[in-house]
Amino acid sequence: MPKQNEDPENPEWTAEMVARARRGIAHLPASVREAIENTRRGRGPQKEPTKVQVTLRLSRPVLAAYKRTGPGWQSRINADLEHTASTMMATRTRRAVGRKGSAIGGRTRKTAAKKLYRR
Repeated sequence: MPKQNEDPENPEWTAEMVARARRGIAHLPASVREAIENTRRGRGPQKEPTKVQVTLRLSRPVLAAYKRTGPGWQSRINADLEHTASTMMATRTRRAVGRKGSAIGGRTRKTAAKKLYRR
């Protein structure tokens, strides 16, 4: 008597079935092989890449704190770094440029800002 959960169209494999099994897709019909080979895998290349992949070493407590916030923790790290970077650049620009475009160390406001952004 068959088990209640047994599927007659998909029986449990026997030793003989395992021995006859073939790996890969070479033995499949051409149309099936072509469909498998043309299947898009993953996201693919971005049309306009906006990010650069880097390796970054973080302290364990920092990483644990971000991971505890749940899915999207990498995006939150990126957002926090973007905020910090923009704040730092605004502060550096104000310091380098001075007040109301006055010349600083013989440099005009434009050349001071240009030198700052070359870093």
